[in-house]
Amino acid sequence: MYYTSENIQHLEDYNQLVNIGENYNGTTNNWAEVIKHFQFELYAIIINEKYTSSLEVIENLEGWFNENII
Repeated sequence: MYYTSENIQHLEDYNQLVNIGENYNGTTNNWAEVIKHFQFELYAIIINEKYTSSLEVIENLEGWFNENII
């Protein structure tokens, strides 16, 4: 599952929350990368079950990637 937002900063803030909470250091420095929808100004990040947010939730990223690119 993923959190989504039209505001990339909301997802970067969530990523930072997880990073701080998990005290990542060494080879793992970030929880996840923010993913941009290929066509719309819409962003997503995978949910860490230990950290909740009021952001919109989607089940998967079906339709988020341009399937026509070879």
